[in-house]
Amino acid sequence: MLQCDGERLLTGGVMHGLTLFRLSLVRFAASFMVVLTTGVINRVFIADLGYSEAWFTLLLCLQQLVTPLTLVTGYWSDSIPIWGRHRAPHAAFWAIAAAVALAAMMICLRGAAARPAWSVALFLLAAVAMSVFGLGVKASNLLITALLVDRLPARRRAGALTYVWFMAIAGLVLGGLCYGILFGRAPTIGLSYLTEVTVATCVGVVALTLVGLVGVEPADHRAVAAATPSGFWRSLRALCRNSQARWFFGFMALAEFSFFCQDLILEVYGGRVFQLSVSATTEYSFYHGLGTLLGMMLGWTLHEAIWIRSRTWQLPLACVLGALAFAFLVGSALLQASALATSAILLLGVAKGGYNTALAGALMDLMDRRLAGVLLGVWGTTAGIAIAAGMAGGGLLRFGFFEAALAAQFTPATALRVSFAGVFAVELLGLLIAALMLLRFRPGVYREELDREIDALMSEGVLART
Repeated sequence: MLQCDGERLLTGGVMHGLTLFRLSLVRFAASFMVVLTTGVINRVFIADLGYSEAWFTLLLCLQQLVTPLTLVTGYWSDSIPIWGRHRAPHAAFWAIAAAVALAAMMICLRGAAARPAWSVALFLLAAVAMSVFGLGVKASNLLITALLVDRLPARRRAGALTYVWFMAIAGLVLGGLCYGILFGRAPTIGLSYLTEVTVATCVGVVALTLVGLVGVEPADHRAVAAATPSGFWRSLRALCRNSQARWFFGFMALAEFSFFCQDLILEVYGGRVFQLSVSATTEYSFYHGLGTLLGMMLGWTLHEAIWIRSRTWQLPLACVLGALAFAFLVGSALLQASALATSAILLLGVAKGGYNTALAGALMDLMDRRLAGVLLGVWGTTAGIAIAAGMAGGGLLRFGFFEAALAAQFTPATALRVSFAGVFAVELLGLLIAALMLLRFRPGVYREELDREIDALMSEGVLART
């Protein structure tokens, strides 16, 4: 069980270390679903079945567009305990909802492909399921983070969150390997088999979610402020009035947009430019995940053991490294160099891992347990909208702008390569601008403004006094 003295979670022996491991299993399991949607289902329906790249990209982006609702789920967890617990029951509900929704989405897509007369209705149902999937994954992830904020002292939160993220990235790596093996080297994948794998994955996710969350949070029967719509909006406005919070989340939005523009086109890039099989392009997830793990370990080492003590400097350094990776991806597209693309994806993972580690520490430094649910909801909403814009923007920029503009000037093959290079160049520029933006952020000013706003909310009865 997690103790009220949260520091003992990391230092209090095998049971407490096991509890943190159990929490991380939920993120680990969710990563398998992420690999399946972005690395396999996306590639199969666009590159193999010929679905519209723009429409299918928008379908997958729904999982990010619903993230503003995590503001509400976070506020609910702050204000509505279930069995005396604020985080774990909410997180379990949303994680299980995500797994059920992903299985339902794949069944709907399979039905739409098999029954053209019902395709529109089934595709709309798939869109609803994808929205629930996205909300479930985001809400459960943020509530696990809120549980760490509740149960750990400030100095231990970044390490715990980094560990949880490390396990999530390990899930991406292992998921890429497992799906690469399951789908073999066949140039195409049958929808029946893909549906079976999806359903089996979702069953495994439900099982690991229950293992990870049942019994990890002790009951807390202290008084809380009643959840009301006006209380939610007053809490949200209090955060939005914080000038430094606006600046930091603006930086994060641009960085996340830039890191994710290629997310839904990378496997398509490998399939169309290099004529790689589904199994080979799925390995992109492995290389990116491996690089992310290495980057997270490197980032933590730099922060703890060497000389870069300020996460404010680690974040722009990670953005610059990511820009370098996108420069290599531009070169791989123009030169049609598959090996260079693989190396660039590995380097991009290293940059994203360093960014994740620094961002985890920075965000934990910004947290306040009195408003953790709403704070994490703002974080999730900002990241989700930016990621959705990046995922949709990558496909739309490539297909709707770059390739269309270049079609009259180049051969189709050249226009295809240059269109991918154009997207990578946009990401390069975005990361460089984001690195410059963060130089204006002042953590001390942020904390002073936040304390004033929380005191005001407590005096108004929006937050309970602690």
